[in-house]
Amino acid sequence: MPDSQMAGRIVGHELRVARLETLEGGGGGGGGGTHVLWCPLFWGGAVLPARIWFDFRWLGISGTVVSWSIYGQIVVGTITVDILKSTHAAWTRDNTGFASICGGNQPALVAADKDYDNTLAGWSTAVAASDIWRIYTAGVATALTRVDLHIRVDE
Repeated sequence: MPDSQMAGRIVGHELRVARLETLEGGGGGGGGGTHVLWCPLFWGGAVLPARIWFDFRWLGISGTVVSWSIYGQIVVGTITVDILKSTHAAWTRDNTGFASICGGNQPALVAADKDYDNTLAGWSTAVAASDIWRIYTAGVATALTRVDLHIRVDE
């Protein structure tokens, strides 16, 4: 049974929950392992709007982002999701204390229902044990009412 952490926060209009699963080894604290941050994005059955987000704090895990995958549920659509990073000291309610780790190559669906990337060109892939990530819908969704984003991090 995988270890997991749950993080949720009421932001904007509803509660979104992320789940971190340890797939192999590890368990935090630099012991090595593969972790997947699962980020469900939904808006109560309505089409996802731009500028919704939730924050996730990495606790006891540091490593390297090695891939992402994104899945549109039920229908084909278009959305761009940015991953912003901050520290506890720099965290703000707005995005001023954050910087994108995606280097202009954000996870996205363009008239599709799935996509995947393991080259991560331009990405800042380092994850520190106390990083705060903001998963943020940067582009307006068309037709999509739910998107699942998975981010793989290896310790």
